[in-house]
Amino acid sequence: MRHRLNPWPAVADLFSGLVVACFAALVLITATHTNVLESLRRLAKPEVHAESDQMLKALTAVFMRLPNAEIRECGIDRCIDVPVPFEVNDWRIAESYRSNISDVCENYKKALASFPLGCDREIQLIVEGHTDSQQPNEKRVTDPKERYLFNWELSSKRAGSILYELKADCGVTKEQFNIMAAGYADTNPKCKPADDPHCYGPNRRTTLRFHPDAEIIEGRLQHGERCVVVPVPK
Repeated sequence: MRHRLNPWPAVADLFSGLVVACFAALVLITATHTNVLESLRRLAKPEVHAESDQMLKALTAVFMRLPNAEIRECGIDRCIDVPVPFEVNDWRIAESYRSNISDVCENYKKALASFPLGCDREIQLIVEGHTDSQQPNEKRVTDPKERYLFNWELSSKRAGSILYELKADCGVTKEQFNIMAAGYADTNPKCKPADDPHCYGPNRRTTLRFHPDAEIIEGRLQHGERCVVVPVPK
């Protein structure tokens, strides 16, 4: 007669694994939440807020010169949504639009050059790429995994193409400047509901996120050092 296997050790192991995974996720979420709260606490200080605000105004004013750009607050950051004319399923920038980026790029360098030494690294520029919610059809992309990854890769390429233009047009590189790129696929739609065909165009966009490093700004102010920013002429 065969002995019945005891399933409880396997169940116990599975339960333990889930507990560990949940705890790890909780720690990660808590750490992120704590960092955001700490940044908010620092930015709530009048002197830190004033210093951050004047730098944000100087930099966002430059990028507001891009056609149809819209500025908004996004948490502790300042965001500019830019409807770069990307074609469906494409990441390449139209030739006619490159001159706009080139002009803004030169002014961005001038704005940063007006910051005292060191202050130009206190505001990070994150170029975010976005797609609409459409997925490639099964005839075009047969592999389910490739279909899933399609918009993630497309949004990353859109952000990267802007980053490349900044580098190619006027030498704004991630090594010299506090700048990076990230793709968000269709997870952060500007227009809702995202599956409405009228929202496809507005959601194919690039967002320029300006993130102030409140900790560095606060530390500099504690040493009595100020950043006097000279606005770039229009």
